[in-house]
Amino acid sequence: MTPETILELACKYRKLMDELDRRKWGVQFSSFPRGSCGAATEMFGTYLFERYSVNAKYVSSTHTDGLEPHGSHAWLELDDLIVDLTCDQFSHDPLPAPYVGKDRSWHSQWAVDHKTDMEVWLEYNRALMFSTWGEAYKDLLEQLNRLPSRTRK
Repeated sequence: MTPETILELACKYRKLMDELDRRKWGVQFSSFPRGSCGAATEMFGTYLFERYSVNAKYVSSTHTDGLEPHGSHAWLELDDLIVDLTCDQFSHDPLPAPYVGKDRSWHSQWAVDHKTDMEVWLEYNRALMFSTWGEAYKDLLEQLNRLPSRTRK
């Protein structure tokens, strides 16, 4: 899958996340995009894996300023391509969301805690993830299936 196709899908996915009524999606989406990076990344990674057989890596990280923790963040990586749906939640040097690119300057400020293939991630976490964001994922899939797209299977 080309970076342009990934960008097209990420833009559609994020646009729907911005537009749809998130009240029934659970507390992790109450201040979207703030605090929603893990769930949004898990959902988009699941979508890419299940729909397009793209086995991205789920990356979770911690940002530090000196010794004090400054938050956590999650995104996907496909080889050297970063796919970040919620980088705009941060006020310090934010990127436009979704960010799909190879420039690592902003993401290099984060210390990677875990990097796992989505296939492995889903194998061990599917039940837990779907119990926390299953309604959101279902809503997004329904809307994505209604959109005309050259990338939809």
